[in-house]
Amino acid sequence: MRKIHITDKNANLCWFLHEQGQAGGDNRTQLTQMKAILKLALDSELTEAQRRCLVAYYSGKKQKEIAAALGLSPSTVCRHIRSAKRKLSKLREYYEKMH
Repeated sequence: MRKIHITDKNANLCWFLHEQGQAGGDNRTQLTQMKAILKLALDSELTEAQRRCLVAYYSGKKQKEIAAALGLSPSTVCRHIRSAKRKLSKLREYYEKMH
């Protein structure tokens, strides 16, 4: 299994784990925790195709570019991205209930 590293280039992957619009304060600690959760989720919850599509998408590539690079149709890339977001959103909801 390929490991995914969260970098400045793809850090916006954390959007679905990080509550948007928090009022005031420094939320770096929470963001760091969310990145750790995201790394675990990317490695354990997503299929390889979902992971590759989602990381490429949040690294700034268009769905058509991803499809061409992976030899998939754009609709398949879209489906992988939607499925990955859905899985990760459920994970986010679970962690929000725990905290």
